[in-house]
Amino acid sequence: MRPCPPPPVPAATSVPSPCIGICQIDPRTGWCAGCWRTLDEIAGWSTADDAHKRAVWALLPGRCAEAGGDPSLFLPDGAA
Repeated sequence: MRPCPPPPVPAATSVPSPCIGICQIDPRTGWCAGCWRTLDEIAGWSTADDAHKRAVWALLPGRCAEAGGDPSLFLPDGAA
């Protein structure tokens, strides 16, 4: 009898992805129109440590505002 595969390893991080399912890179800025990350940031998200993920999150409101979006979307619920 073959051994069962090990159970999936739970995610090693608690910092969520900013992805909202609108995956379209703006050729002018190089940022995703949905989450405001670069392709390198998106590709490396699953292997990035929490500190790096928090650093990327900190950049997103400024990128959003610079691109003409509403950076208040990045505020925690009730912080407006």
